[in-house]
Amino acid sequence: MIMALRFFFGNNNYIAGIFSKPSSTISRLYHFTVISGQSLILLGSSFLIRNPHKFALWIAGLFLSEVLWYIGCMIFFKEAISNEAGQLDRLLRVNEAANLAMTLAAGIAGSIKPLSPGTAIYIVTAVFICNSVVDLRVNLKKYMGAP
Repeated sequence: MIMALRFFFGNNNYIAGIFSKPSSTISRLYHFTVISGQSLILLGSSFLIRNPHKFALWIAGLFLSEVLWYIGCMIFFKEAISNEAGQLDRLLRVNEAANLAMTLAAGIAGSIKPLSPGTAIYIVTAVFICNSVVDLRVNLKKYMGAP
């Protein structure tokens, strides 16, 4: 449910916001492409739930795509990650640090084959819970469509 909230409601509301404000075609294409890729990764990961190592690697890929989106925005589309005053959103930066931690933890859990499948899932779950706490504190209002 948390994953659906974050990546379905969050991304849908984000795209609605992008398309409701004046922005360049390239900016819209960038955000749409990243979100489409995330949707495909999320779909693919759902088929791998019975293989914890592969599932963890796909989840690492999902969160890596989020981190790469942020880096791309820092380089090319700073307005997408800025607050109303035009400054980089500090809470969003904290959230992306949590996403990087999730990427690393899931990547490690999926890559260490001697790690039992149960342990890999426990690691991913524990870090995902921590990551979600940070994410929901930063983005819950946005996910629900509130300004």
